[in-house]
Amino acid sequence: MLPSASTNSHDVLFDGAGEVREHARGVDWAASALGPTLAWPAPLRHAISLILSSRFPMFIAWGAQRSFFYNDAYAGLLGERHPDALGKPIKLVWPDLWPQVGPLLERTFSGESTLGEDVRRSFPRKDGNYESTFT
Repeated sequence: MLPSASTNSHDVLFDGAGEVREHARGVDWAASALGPTLAWPAPLRHAISLILSSRFPMFIAWGAQRSFFYNDAYAGLLGERHPDALGKPIKLVWPDLWPQVGPLLERTFSGESTLGEDVRRSFPRKDGNYESTFT
């Protein structure tokens, strides 16, 4: 059972070391579309806890707005989009990749499992494009 959402309650979800956790502690989540963290559903809290503990680049998109959460390893892929990307709709975070990524993401939200192997992506960066392959 989750603790009640109170402005005086401390939420441990973003406790610990790491740049993303540190930034997340400073976000006014109660003013966001997701509301206060203590009221977030257990599956979201668990998924965030899982990705924040991973050294592998990971992200999740949650809810109708596809709110974007990621870990420190993924922050490097975001470049200048980090830390402002945290909690934003993924479509706004990656507008340049949305034509390719959006349909896959929407298929997963409809319950379909997807897999892309050795998919090349190019990420615009301040110092040029960063190209990588993802599975």
